[in-house]
Amino acid sequence: MDNAKVYHARPCRPPATGWASACCTARPTTRPAAAVERFFQTAQDQFEVEVRQGDILTLEQLNRAFAAWLAVSYHTRPNEETGQSPQDRYQQGLTAVRHVDMDAAIESFLRRERRRVDRDFCDVQLDNRFYRVDKRLRGDRVEVRYDPFGPCDTVLIYSLQEQYLGKGVRHDRSQGEAGGLTPTAKPRHNYIQLLVDQHEAKLAQKSQGIDYRQAMRERPWSFPSFARTVARLLGRKGDLSALSAGELEALQKFHTAHPTLTQAQVQQAAANAQDKTVVCLLYHLQKLTRTRRLKSMFIDHFHMTALPFCENLPADRILRDERIAQGLARLEYLTAAGTLAVITGPTGVGKSSLVKLFLAGLNRHRYWPLYVHLTHVRPSGCSGSSSWPWARRRFPARNNYSGRSSRRPAMAR
Repeated sequence: MDNAKVYHARPCRPPATGWASACCTARPTTRPAAAVERFFQTAQDQFEVEVRQGDILTLEQLNRAFAAWLAVSYHTRPNEETGQSPQDRYQQGLTAVRHVDMDAAIESFLRRERRRVDRDFCDVQLDNRFYRVDKRLRGDRVEVRYDPFGPCDTVLIYSLQEQYLGKGVRHDRSQGEAGGLTPTAKPRHNYIQLLVDQHEAKLAQKSQGIDYRQAMRERPWSFPSFARTVARLLGRKGDLSALSAGELEALQKFHTAHPTLTQAQVQQAAANAQDKTVVCLLYHLQKLTRTRRLKSMFIDHFHMTALPFCENLPADRILRDERIAQGLARLEYLTAAGTLAVITGPTGVGKSSLVKLFLAGLNRHRYWPLYVHLTHVRPSGCSGSSSWPWARRRFPARNNYSGRSSRRPAMAR
């Protein structure tokens, strides 16, 4: 929990004891504390602003709206640091869930006071209010549990041995039971109400039951066949026994998450993978499925003729403006001078497009381009990964740069 003073208060101790848990507060300089503070800021900027503009007054309506905001907006939005939504992040590390009785959890936060039942009026007193209890409890010491911030009509009566004895109803000793409280106005239809409606629609969809026809329908490609195909494409001998337990688990997760997986996609991913490992194959397979999903999103839905924003865009389809023309002119000058060049700029300014146009215009009989697309590798690792193709190719002597063999290597990153 957060390290605020309210979380060190006495009401936080009984819930932890009832749930067989411990109250652990985060230190201000740790990452969990920063995550808690960031969540508070997000809730204030997105949820609290909408609440203050609406007409939500009761605590029950506020809790209902907050639950809808968490389920519809916050839990489904990807995090900028992890790239996953909080719901996906929680499901990824999920091993076992210990369910909590919500009624017992709410009751754990009630304030507890010990009182003696009056022998004459058979009631207990709390903050100048009287609550009538069972007549058999006259003169007994009881524990009264109540919500100091909620309705004051009823309280819960327990024995000192934690046994439930009944409810205490508020009454007036001179005039009898007090009248009912005036109900508060309902909130208007706003953004919070829209979140509540969407949350209820999701809950109604989940509560429709299991579609057994869909569950019993066989998948087009079973997992054993998928695993055998992967082992064969990776050159493993021994069928499924050639794969380790960790590799089988990774393949099982990927196969479950992609029900429309085909054998042609696996073969294409194996052909694109440079390292014959399960991790490398699944990486390329993930890229293929993502491209297929984007194709279904853009081409089929918007009726486009080609996939926009693709990574392998042909050089003749790149827009050539004044910036690109100046960049090409500088690179051509540096190529003729035989010097080195470093291209820098903000993200999305067009560095990769400029390099593609430059490599497409090089004379293949004079230069041998080597394009290394490894942006996450350090300079030392990049030089190591780019040195092995040079060792496999035999170049002529330095003084022989004439005729057919005058191919000078040019590398662009």
